[in-house]
Amino acid sequence: MKIIVLSFTIQKNVPLAAGYVVAAAKVDKTAGKNEIELWDEESEAHEGNPLAILNLSRRILDAQPEIIAFSSYVWNLKVCIELAEILKRENKGITIIFGGPAATFTSTYLLENYSCVDFVVRGEGEITFVELLKTIMDKSDLTAVKGISWKYNQKIIDTPNRTGIQNLDEVPSPYLNGILKPKKDILIETHRGCIFKCGYCQEARGYPGIRPFSVERVEKEVEWAESRNVRRISFVNSIFNINSERVEELSLMLARHKNNGMQFSIDSYAMLLNEKTIDLYEKAGITGTDIGLQTINRQALINMKRPWIDPEKFREKHQMLIDKGIKTSVHLIIGLPGDNFDSFKKSFEFLESIEPTNIAAFRLLVLPGTPYDLEREKFQLKTSPIPPFPIISSNTFSEEEIKDAQLFAESRYKQYMMKNAYKTIVKEAIIS
Repeated sequence: MKIIVLSFTIQKNVPLAAGYVVAAAKVDKTAGKNEIELWDEESEAHEGNPLAILNLSRRILDAQPEIIAFSSYVWNLKVCIELAEILKRENKGITIIFGGPAATFTSTYLLENYSCVDFVVRGEGEITFVELLKTIMDKSDLTAVKGISWKYNQKIIDTPNRTGIQNLDEVPSPYLNGILKPKKDILIETHRGCIFKCGYCQEARGYPGIRPFSVERVEKEVEWAESRNVRRISFVNSIFNINSERVEELSLMLARHKNNGMQFSIDSYAMLLNEKTIDLYEKAGITGTDIGLQTINRQALINMKRPWIDPEKFREKHQMLIDKGIKTSVHLIIGLPGDNFDSFKKSFEFLESIEPTNIAAFRLLVLPGTPYDLEREKFQLKTSPIPPFPIISSNTFSEEEIKDAQLFAESRYKQYMMKNAYKTIVKEAIIS
């Protein structure tokens, strides 16, 4: 069989998740007998562009695959559905599989509303996708495959969830197995899972705790990137500094590679930062970190089940990063239950006062399967019915206020970045 695994990536990222499932399928003795291709398409080039979608569908149909599998996220679910509908309309014999975070939590939604979808792979796909392919190949019992959903006689069938892969080093690397090609920027996973269960996030759903890749495995991928002149590695994890011993191991490993011209970027949880951790960041050559502040409103933090972050403590820890020359991008969420326009404005103004490298403010997405999705009635959440399901209003944040908050954030962001650019020019002029 010819199989296409398609990923719509954003901002020219590598299709890491799709790469994992293709690598897993290719190394399997049975599934690997198929002709399996990974197609990496830019989401920005296709979103809201019917002609681009039509042209892509023609390319796929001309390739004559028996199976096409979509790696779906909240940002590309809509365009995946649009493409799948065209493909199924033109070729009813093609088998269409949806996987990824978006599909995992929208399996019922997809199968109830879109007849073009034949199967949904829920959760981690490396093992499930391979088993599904082999079941399709030999026409054996689908119910034996954990973690899939499909529709039969107008009834949705869900097999039991599959537990998370415990030894992640057993997952074939899409880099080391030649599936992914080098780009200027790449993503490397260091662990899967999260200790928090924030109201807006799908990360910890179904897989409790943290499951790490070994430091040796991560280093092999870093060395792969180093030998191919990759300029930047963003380490994909819920929180890089979740475990102090792990931070030290990874940082000392990265220190061996920091003078090769690559930049390293991570995600940090601010309240776990301390002087030792930040010293390790510096030693490792970590040039930037994203930090999810989300809000400084206590009630909004309580509603999202996130630990309290004292603003002044946050200021201190953030300043420690700045003092080491580590760039910071701090995130806020617009429309959180418990927040309103005034409290969001205070959060934004607080960030302006601590002067991060970048301020990123996003509208809340009420993702399927998250606590907010399950507590819609409690918080009177009104959202768009179209993926990625952005918030329209809540019991504390009206529709008009959310619009005002977005306009405020966009306006102040432009002012802030212009001010920072001017300060940088002045600083460089003084130095020269």
